[in-house]
Amino acid sequence: DLVKLEAHAIWTVPLTLARSAAGELASVFGRDPYVLPVVKTEKRGGEHEIYSPGREYLKDLLKKRVAPQKLEAAIATEALDWMLQQCGGDVRGLMKYVQSACEHAEKARITYEDANKAVNETAASFAPSIRSSYWERLAALELSNDQKVDNNEPEVQDMLRQTWILEYANGFGDGDVTPWYAVHPVIRNLRQFKQTLDR
Repeated sequence: DLVKLEAHAIWTVPLTLARSAAGELASVFGRDPYVLPVVKTEKRGGEHEIYSPGREYLKDLLKKRVAPQKLEAAIATEALDWMLQQCGGDVRGLMKYVQSACEHAEKARITYEDANKAVNETAASFAPSIRSSYWERLAALELSNDQKVDNNEPEVQDMLRQTWILEYANGFGDGDVTPWYAVHPVIRNLRQFKQTLDR
């Protein structure tokens, strides 16, 4: 029985299960499931203003991964800044960028060109996968003032699962942990998104 293990354990469950069966999971495991938000790397709002503490936290994660080498020796500053901006605070996405950039790198140090190739790979996988009905919803989220969505809607859950929408829990401060949402930065670069936004 999973609850009888005498050890700390983290169980990963599909987001749809965490949302739809939270009460049932709490009765079995003794607490509500914790939905891990992404790291805030931009301030809340549509201006996409850099949130430095979040970016520094992600840099610290990378420093531990490349140690004993210095982070600056492993990744050029402009490459690091680009990947931090384009991951939107999604740690798994950032690590995927770094891994892909390493595969593209012809030298020991990741360049901006290497990082851009890695980001473009994600863009290439996102663009054809997004349903036509989702573009309007993504644009509406980008233009919204409160950056909220109904995370119980199947379409929204699908976009969260695909990380086309990112969920944050550290909003305006003052202990406010109400989730808020943002369009993945890579999607903001896509032509179809920009066209929908203009309309």
